[in-house]
Amino acid sequence: MNNKAAQQAEKALSSEIARRKLPAALIPILLAQLAVETAGFTSKLSAKYNNLSGIIWAGQKGAFDSMVQKPKGEAKGTYAAYNTVQEWASDYIDTLQRNFPQALNATNFSQFTAALKNGRGGREYMEATQDSYLKALRSWVPQLSALFRDMPFNFTTVVPALVILFITYFLLNKI
Repeated sequence: MNNKAAQQAEKALSSEIARRKLPAALIPILLAQLAVETAGFTSKLSAKYNNLSGIIWAGQKGAFDSMVQKPKGEAKGTYAAYNTVQEWASDYIDTLQRNFPQALNATNFSQFTAALKNGRGGREYMEATQDSYLKALRSWVPQLSALFRDMPFNFTTVVPALVILFITYFLLNKI
């Protein structure tokens, strides 16, 4: 797992979620999704183009065409590219609000995967079964928890990390 990229994603998501007054409980859920989608924040799309969720280029503000073609067998198009992870985070939350609004109300992984499957275009978006995607999300929790537990101590990293650890613990025991 690329720890630096995961920390950048957490920082950008935390900022965007706070700006939009969304529940902080979304952060560990979204980070787990991003870990799944980027193979632990190591994909070329995330590393080179700051696209941590496979958003397709559609003329979004703050994005440009990466020219990276979607894999054969998927819908035609190219992925969006972003100058910064923060620009991506804004577009990512916009995409969730537009296509999967119930995902932003999720308080656990089960609700989140159901929202993805049942959202606009969800049947096409989620190639995996809901159960297998749920299992994939949960599989990243130990690594993400360890990452944020081991972050250097300073006010701007410890407080969000403690919140994420607490929420992750709560989610695991609630599921």
